[in-house]
Amino acid sequence: MTEPTSQPDRTELSQELSRMVAADQQARQKFADSDGPREAFEALDKVHTARMKEIIAEIGWPTNTKVGKDGAFDAWLLVQHADDEAEFHAHCLELMRACEPEEVGLRRIGYLDDRVRAAAGRAQLYGTQFQGGRWQTGAVADRGRRTSG
Repeated sequence: MTEPTSQPDRTELSQELSRMVAADQQARQKFADSDGPREAFEALDKVHTARMKEIIAEIGWPTNTKVGKDGAFDAWLLVQHADDEAEFHAHCLELMRACEPEEVGLRRIGYLDDRVRAAAGRAQLYGTQFQGGRWQTGAVADRGRRTSG
């Protein structure tokens, strides 16, 4: 009799993702509070992006099953902030689309899809990305989707 296959315990990885997001949010809040230079969180983004590339190479996309719901959210947020990595964004979007929707969250796919489109100068599908440092969405391909989500 064979034992059922189970996911390896990735508690440490989930905790690492949580620490990375805490540092990410702290750096962004510090920038927002002081209107200071972006370099601090941009440098951190580069470090986090490099680590996310390692994680994804090792386990694939970090799904709810692999790293827990919080870990999956944290991984997505860190990838969202990899703004200098258009190819990485597009690769992650493909990986997410290949997963079961409940493992990654359709809303997260929509946010990353819009980010990929906006970075390429294309119209967003959902209007989730704001441009020019202002709370004003860029071009949206389908206005109906923008209002319905």
